Amino acid sequence: MKALILMIGFLSCSVLAGCRTQSVAVAGDSPTPTPTSEYETVGMVTLSLGRDTRVVATIENLKDSIRAISGQKPRARLVIKNLSTGRVIHEEECGASSLSYPGFDIGRGAGLVMTTKGGSGDGISIYEVTDSDARIVLAEGYRAAAIMMPNDELGGDMGFLIVDSESGTSPLVVRRYQYDDRSKKYVLTGKAPFSEFIRSVKAPFGTGTKN
Repeated sequence: MKALILMIGFLSCSVLAGCRTQSVAVAGDSPTPTPTSEYETVGMVTLSLGRDTRVVATIENLKDSIRAISGQKPRARLVIKNLSTGRVIHEEECGASSLSYPGFDIGRGAGLVMTTKGGSGDGISIYEVTDSDARIVLAEGYRAAAIMMPNDELGGDMGFLIVDSESGTSPLVVRRYQYDDRSKKYVLTGKAPFSEFIRSVKAPFGTGTKN
């Protein structure tokens, strides 16, 4: 089964692994916080929003030397900052996460991908990031894989395939999510058994016999 999941990853644009997160704060108008030695940056991506506007997103972990107080200091957090204005536009608590900037637009902003590892499953959160705020447009957990895949031949419209199952022993199911202009978020547009999906993926490539 792992070999099949890896095959899907190579045939699609990107395979992402992650888990659910919980938003705890949004600081749209707050000034840049005073630099602190309590957290260390473990991941960072820079997003270009055009017109010389750049936004940086970081994953910061509480240092081992700092004793976390329940409800006061998150052990890990996502911080999104507008470099042009110096203001933090979004902050939330997260788990063991990683960031990526695939380089595609969502709505009126840029697309930011955060994936988080979990115990019984992983998850993925997609953000629409503008120069003044960031909001989640897709948040899904899964047991197998999350795949970013274009919805058309030009690759300008990105969608996501989530490979999941009801339980560890249930058959895998592929769910397709596409961006909906009316609701301004990704919505479920269909699902299919993984067995049917993987057959359609293999078909154009023949039997796969080695030369």
